[in-house]
Formats: sequence, structure tokens, C-alpha cells
Amino acid sequence: MTTSRMVWVISMVLGLIGCAFINLAYADGDQALLATVPKAAKDAAVAAVKGIKLTKAEAEQEGEHTVYELKGKADGTNYTVEVTEDGKNIKVEQEGDTDGEEATLATVPKAAKDAAVAAVKGIKLTEVEVEKEKDQTVYDFKGNTPSSLFHWGKEYSVRVTADGKVIKVVEQEEVEDEKD
Repeated sequence: MTTSRMVWVISMVLGLIGCAFINLAYADGDQALLATVPKAAKDAAVAAVKGIKLTKAEAEQEGEHTVYELKGKADGTNYTVEVTEDGKNIKVEQEGDTDGEEATLATVPKAAKDAAVAAVKGIKLTEVEVEKEKDQTVYDFKGNTPSSLFHWGKEYSVRVTADGKVIKVVEQEEVEDEKD
């Protein structure tokens, strides 16, 4: 093996080892921050999502309070729980499963989905986020209406409770249908 080839191989090996150490440092950093989260905040997150295994934490100062964004997994689903240091003001977001948003839309209660569709004539729902607010599950639907000969379609956000009460409808913007 030539000297230049050997130098290249050694450089590549050292580079890979360096990348491995960087990844370990970041993983340890997540665990270190998670270890500093107050017990009240962790307990509130675990109580809000049964069976959650917390894996990551981020902290942000909002006014007088520190808000922790705790991430974890329960029953194969990823969750993000935002909670203050005292365990209050909890917000839970459930991320879509690995099959994509359609599967998440399929898990939404029929009353909530029907209410979102009824709130905006002709809407096609494309995604949903699930949140827990004050012991109530709320669904934030995103969707759009199709374009026609006389107008462009529009994007909408529709916020609905699990039992089908529409909280808010927001028209986002006009969208042009892409047709091949």
C-alpha cells in the first residue's frame, strides 16, 4: 500500500471515530439535561401520557417560568410534552406513526373528523395534530379545498374537540392545484 493511500485510510478511520464520539456526546447531553428536569415536571409528563419513556429534554425560559419540552415514546408512538417546572400548564402532542399522516387521521374519533369536514365545505383533510389541553383532547386538522374554474382552492386549519365541537376555523391561504 502506498504512503498516500495509507494516510487516506488512517484519516478516514479517525474521522469515523470522531463522528462516533460526537454522537455519543450529544446523546449524553440529552440524558444529562433530562436528569436536571424537576421531578414535578417529569411526573406530570408521565401522568399525561401513560407508559411514556422519556428520552430527551429541552428547556426554554418563558417569562418567569422554565418550560420543558420532554420527548418520549409510548406504545410505539412519539410524544412531546411541554410542561412548566412545577408540573402545570401541560401540553401534549402526539406525532404521527411511521406510516404517515393518513394513519394518524384514521385514529381520530369520527365525531371530531366529521365536525372538521362539516366546518369547511369541500375540505379534504391532509394532516392532524393531537394535543391535550386542560384534560381535554383537541385535534388541529389541516386541509384544503379544491380549485375550480372560478376560484383557487384554500388551505384551512380547523381546531376541534374529541366530541366534535368546533373551536376555531382559520383560512390560511389560496393554493393552486397541481395538475399534470
